[in-house]
Amino acid sequence: MTNNKLLLDEYPLLILPKLAVLIGLNESIILQQIHYWLLKSDKEIENKKWIYNTYEEWHNQIPFFSIPTLKRIFQKLKKINLIEIGHHGDNKYDRTNWYTISYKEIDLLEKPSTPSYQSDTMKGINLTPSSLYSETTTETTKENNREEKKPKSTNNLKHREDVFFLSFTPYLDKFDKKLLKNFYDYWTEPNKSNTKMRFELEKTWDLNKRLARWSNNENKFNNKQKTIHDQCQEQINKIRNENTN
Repeated sequence: MTNNKLLLDEYPLLILPKLAVLIGLNESIILQQIHYWLLKSDKEIENKKWIYNTYEEWHNQIPFFSIPTLKRIFQKLKKINLIEIGHHGDNKYDRTNWYTISYKEIDLLEKPSTPSYQSDTMKGINLTPSSLYSETTTETTKENNREEKKPKSTNNLKHREDVFFLSFTPYLDKFDKKLLKNFYDYWTEPNKSNTKMRFELEKTWDLNKRLARWSNNENKFNNKQKTIHDQCQEQINKIRNENTN
């Protein structure tokens, strides 16, 4: 199996923020789950491992996605060539879907020149984390025939904010939670037209360096405040001593 920096090799259901930025949150969840099962699969065809699950079985594993939503996500992953779907049952009448990942395509995602698939995956699917738990059971087959609506700009902004939030995952143990919250609140403030957040208006952005600088500045500020407090306390004690004498 290919060692890939964008996919995890262990349970539970987790995804890397970088992958979510590149292909979309919902698609990342499904792709990671396929990868998890491929690591356990014994079915190999033409040097590729394959796994199978019915949509009902996928739904049992990821209950916050309805079956119609799962079908759409799988088709989108196939459309952008990140997975292959085939029929590899024991007899020709078995039409069970088998799945494998196109790991070479995953590798290409890491190259700077590779375009993001967000514009395709954003269509008709709400990618915010809160939406993962708001899938309703009222979806019917009409949904498959209905033209998918493009999200409004506010939803787009919310999605980007959620992706930005996910990018903090590697730093949760490195920085104080209060510091991270203050940093997040400051840089996600939207502009007047509510189309971009503060960090999106920057010419360059490196989260690791920005957090390190923010932490350093906060430490300097706290030390300065402590120094001022100590100086004030020293003056107060001096005055008290003079009055006592």
